[in-house]
Amino acid sequence: MTELADAITRALLKIAERAREHAWEAAPYRTGDLRASLTVQELDDATVAMGTNLEYAIFVHQGTGLYGPFKRRITPIRKKALYWPGARHPVKSVKGQPPQPFLTAAAEKVIPEIERLAAPEIGAAVARELARHARLIELNLTGTA
Repeated sequence: MTELADAITRALLKIAERAREHAWEAAPYRTGDLRASLTVQELDDATVAMGTNLEYAIFVHQGTGLYGPFKRRITPIRKKALYWPGARHPVKSVKGQPPQPFLTAAAEKVIPEIERLAAPEIGAAVARELARHARLIELNLTGTA
């Protein structure tokens, strides 16, 4: 890896770590598992990822049922009713849960900080350009980090 690539990777890792902190603050909290699962990792030269490997995180982020991508109530597939501990039974269908886009909130919150975070590694002028184009940051909600 070249010195420039190393500097870019260090800057991106700083930005991703700050985004992870913002995601931790914005993530809904019941057991703490979602917050604890947030990680930052270097994928290859100048590519870093921040996210979670929990399967249910996508449903928390995008919502489910009426609030999710399919916009319909959750109904049983194999049985006549839904069941979970504490539910009033029988439950024929549920609305689902509204989205809690904690990763999007983290990305939006870190954008104003990019220039400050990256400048020590890649210089003020390049950091300013990176911050200017920060809206192009890819938010991959289907993969795992």
